[in-house]
Amino acid sequence: MIRQMTKIGNSKGLVLSKDVRDYMGLTSDELEVTLEGGKVVLSAPVRRQCFEEALADTLVQFDEAFTNLSK
Repeated sequence: MIRQMTKIGNSKGLVLSKDVRDYMGLTSDELEVTLEGGKVVLSAPVRRQCFEEALADTLVQFDEAFTNLSK
């Protein structure tokens, strides 16, 4: 797919159509941009859990083990 870049101030921007955004699973205006072997790779950002979410998931996952340890 060949796309035209758009001038934005002193920079250039790439407009992604709705079809492309949907295909990529983009739900916000953020993109993960990486450089790999001379290519620019765009992907949906990986959402990282905050500490509280990770702790809650851990407590649920290991509830039985924690209960047995407390006896």
